[in-house]
Amino acid sequence: MTQASIRVYDLSDHVMQVRIPTPTLPPSFETNSYIIHDSAQAIWIDAGTTDTALLNQALDILHRLGQPRLIALVATHYHRDHTHGMPYMQERTQAPIFIHPDDEPAMRAEMTAISTAALEIAPTPPTLTVGRLTVHVDHSPGHTRGHVHLRIPADSVILVGDHLAGDGSVWIGPPDGDMELYYRALDNIVTSGCKVAGPGHGPHLKDAPEAAVALKQRRLAREQQIFELVRNGIRTVDDIVSTLYLGNIPESAEWVARRTVLAHLERLMHLGRVKSDAASTEWQWV
Repeated sequence: MTQASIRVYDLSDHVMQVRIPTPTLPPSFETNSYIIHDSAQAIWIDAGTTDTALLNQALDILHRLGQPRLIALVATHYHRDHTHGMPYMQERTQAPIFIHPDDEPAMRAEMTAISTAALEIAPTPPTLTVGRLTVHVDHSPGHTRGHVHLRIPADSVILVGDHLAGDGSVWIGPPDGDMELYYRALDNIVTSGCKVAGPGHGPHLKDAPEAAVALKQRRLAREQQIFELVRNGIRTVDDIVSTLYLGNIPESAEWVARRTVLAHLERLMHLGRVKSDAASTEWQWV
């Protein structure tokens, strides 16, 4: 059996993408970590595997960069495929873990499931200084309540976690996910002033604003489809998913489709276009 290994790509002079095999959702089989580095300092973004051999491979990259001091481990959000490597990374580097306060309780619950270590976890600051670089940490909820983007204006790079995807798709599911907030997060990418986007999964995106606009348009088109189905008498989330996807998604991903459909329905309800019957879990158009 071939041993799994990481893949490394330079996004700019100061940003590296590290693609690490992780247990995540198909069609992705990797979660991206990122290293932002300048002079003798670096910060690490996301670490989603508990495989210490893979994490050691990733840490070896710091040797290639001249062994900068790792000053922070930052999680874009709490999901396990972005955080399960954090306890080992902190053990090895002694760097503090930063996550937005809205995601901290869920992250601590995730960590309790895999580690008994007393972790040093702090709220994300508005900015981090890495050598001569200023990294902006922007609270951009949508995929989760505490999701953040990291902007590196000097390199015109924005790291967007699971708000864009280089492969596959993006899912938004209540109660953590909110479709209206997600649309605003996509708008924030468009107006970020950054050209290159580093997503949570898949290759980097060379035109971040274009990718964000295109994804918002696709989600709005899907939302209109969902509205039309409800108007035509398809009332439950399961029936909507079955009609939309017609068996074209793997069974293991159906829960993601259900939660994303529910996020769209909740937004349509807030807009006054549909209403729900809580007793029967059915939806009706208004």
